[in-house]
Parts: sequence; C-alpha cells; structure tokens
Amino acid sequence: MRTLTFAILMILTVAAASAVELRFEPFNAQIAVDEELTISIMLDESLDIRTAEFTVSYDSLVIGSEDWASGQIFLDTGCMLWAAFEEDLPGCWHGFTVILDAYCHATGPGELFSWTVRGLADGYTRLAVSQARLFDPDGALIEGVSLPDTYVFVGTATGLPEPEPLPASWSDLRALYR
Repeated sequence: MRTLTFAILMILTVAAASAVELRFEPFNAQIAVDEELTISIMLDESLDIRTAEFTVSYDSLVIGSEDWASGQIFLDTGCMLWAAFEEDLPGCWHGFTVILDAYCHATGPGELFSWTVRGLADGYTRLAVSQARLFDPDGALIEGVSLPDTYVFVGTATGLPEPEPLPASWSDLRALYR
C-alpha cells in the first residue's frame, strides 16, 4: 500500500511540475479611447523552446489590432525565425514564431510574443485564449501549457464583468436550447 501511495504522489508531483503557466503583461489593463497598448505574453520559467503558437479572440468593436512582434526571447537568439500573425476573423488572431535553425533554441524566462492594440470605444473586452502551445528544441509539443485570459478596459469602463448565472437545473438548461 505504501508503494502505491508513493507512486501516486510521484506521478502527481511530476504532473504538477510539468505544467507551464504563461501570463499576459500587463494583466487587466486600462487604456483611453485612441490610446495604444502593447500586451506581451510572458514565460516566467527556465524552459528551452523552439516554437510558440497562440490563438486569441477579443471584441473588435472595443479594441483594434495595430501591430505584433516575436518576443525578445526569440529575437535574442540570433537564430533564423519564421513568424506570422493573421487575423482569421474580425476579433480573432493566430500568431507563431518558429526557430528554423536545427541546433538553435530559445531559453526562458522572457517575452514570447507582443501585440499592440488601440482603444476604439468605451467598454471592455476579454482576451480569450483558445490555443497556447509551446514546442521543445526537438519540435515536440510541451504538455500542460496554459495562458489565463485577461481583460482590456477602454475609456471609462471599469471592473470585471459579472459571470452569467448557471441554470438551476438540467430542465432549465435544456430550455435554453429549444
């Protein structure tokens, strides 16, 4: 029984240690209408990577996408990079940076990606992350990478929005989809 308990604890410890949590900098920012803000995606751990890839959605009536760049962590390598940023739909972008040199990689901590936005109208928007992926120097996906959502408040908008209440029962939930 002790061996089983020890094995479970070791598995949980390794699983917890392998999680990589990225963050937006600044977090929950406030800007004025027509003001620009550069938002970075940051890695706070010492980690070797070859590729970073992200997909983020936002309210394109509140902020507009102005510019983007590979993060300093990639630029400091001196390696040949392939980077792209595309707005698949209004209010949704996909961006990535890949190191093309076979024997080169970036090492954290540092900035992975930067995105400059402009405030368009009073309000707020959630930067909702649908994809945050990192790949190691061999090109293998690093499991357990997460990037929590953040908000950008424009103009006089303040405070986080109230979450919508969940229906009280299954029948209430079914009624929403009829």
